[in-house]
Order: sequence, then structure tokens, then C-alpha cells
Amino acid sequence: MSNPTLLEGRFERQYELGINQGKVAGFCDDVSRHIPRREFVLGQPTTYHGTIYFDTDDLLFFRQGLQNRFDHLKIRARKYEYPCPSLNGLPHYWLELKIKSGGMSRKKRVRVDIRQLEGLLTRERERELAPSPEASLTDPEGCAQIRKVFSDNKLKPLLLVMYERMAFENEQERLTVDWNIRYYQAEPAILSCPWLKDICADPVHVERTATLELKLKDNLPSWFSVLKQEYPIRYRISFGKPLRGMRALLSGPLKCRPDALTLLEMISHYEREGELLDERL
Repeated sequence: MSNPTLLEGRFERQYELGINQGKVAGFCDDVSRHIPRREFVLGQPTTYHGTIYFDTDDLLFFRQGLQNRFDHLKIRARKYEYPCPSLNGLPHYWLELKIKSGGMSRKKRVRVDIRQLEGLLTRERERELAPSPEASLTDPEGCAQIRKVFSDNKLKPLLLVMYERMAFENEQERLTVDWNIRYYQAEPAILSCPWLKDICADPVHVERTATLELKLKDNLPSWFSVLKQEYPIRYRISFGKPLRGMRALLSGPLKCRPDALTLLEMISHYEREGELLDERL
């Protein structure tokens, strides 16, 4: 199981891994020499992640993130899938509210089925969102906070991000390696798709590089410093998937929005500011 203290409050550092994606497996083998590989299902170290980001028509949350990188929130639905179909079980989502305050991230999440998620979006059955009957998944506070976000804002699916992930974790740190990252425009019908990894739509953009995300409570661990000496790992403060995905949408299917050029300029400014911070850090 994940370390609950890491999930509740941690600092996150994002990196670009400058190697060919065909070499990611070898990189992961080297990582496992320093920190244990985590298997969510025995014998299945790789998971397919599908994450749907929600926002208002005027992109309230996305704008807030561009204006204040250290204090904002994201609301998303995440689905975990495995290469072997028999391991996937019944389709469900993890509905997550991720709040960043002072640079530290805290995440509240609750497991929901498709009917509950659609009820939240229509704001017709918000009260049906309740903590899971499984004690380890119960989070009454998280349910209340998520309900309030949907109640206060008319949200809709905006961006779907698909990727493969391998995770490594000990008592102090957690490292995730993501590759084969693809971005799609999220239509409402996507919610009822049984398995996102089998989606037939064409992505609006495919990343050429892999990304790393290191979650930690304190200083950079020595084992990660060793990896940085062995591989071209670059710290990137402005390297989040939602940012890159939104840039792809605003340059493609959403380019006719009246505010598309303004938002693209805001993204460019955000990235330039991030590069200056990268140099200092």
C-alpha cells in the first residue's frame, strides 16, 4: 500500500527523462536497484493510466493554475487499467481533488462508478457521492470537498491524458515513471467508455519523452542523485501533463475559442517563468 503520509501532504518535483522511450524498461530496472518497485497487482508492474480533467466553460481552474503555480486546485477522474483484461474488474473511477497550497500538494479522492460521476456533472444526484464501504477507502471529508467543487461550478470533461506508468516506493519517497503519453479532447461520452486504454480516437498530441515525478517529504534522496549522474534527467517546474495537454488542445481542436491565443500566450509566459525557476533550483 502507498504510504499515507506521502499521499496526504508532500512536495512534488517533475523531471524530463531524456532517453528514447524504448530504453525506459532498462531505466526502470536501474531504479529498482535503489528503491522497491511497486506492483498494484502481483506480476503486473505496469499500469495504464487514464486521467480526465474537468473544468468550467471559461477554464476557471486552468486559468488559476497559470496565474499562481503554487496555489491552485485540479479536479479529475482517474482510471487504472492493466495489460491483461481479466485483471481489470468492473469499470470505476477515482475522483480526485488535488489542492496545491504553498507548493505542497494534498489530494482527496473517492472511488465512484460511472453513474455517480455523471450525476455529479449534471448536479442532479450530488448527494449520492459517499465514502466507500471499504474502511481503507473511506474519506468523508474528501467526499464533502469534492461535492462542493461540483456544486459550486458547472464542470465538464475537458482533457483526457493516457500513459503507461511504473511506480517505485519506500517509506519516505515515491517515484513514478510515465511514458507513451497521449492527449485527447475529452467529450462527455468518454466517461462511459469501459476501458480507456482501448480508445479508438486519434490523440491531439503524443509526447516523445518520458517523465518522472518524485514525491518526497524532505530533501532530495541520495539514490536519486546517483540516477541523475547516470541518466539525462532534467528538473522541470513547468512540465505538468495538464499544461502540455491544454497547449495541444488550444493549438488544435480548441483553437477557435475566442481566448485561445490569450491562453497560449499565458502558457508560454508560465513556461518561461518556470525555466527561470529551473535555473535557480
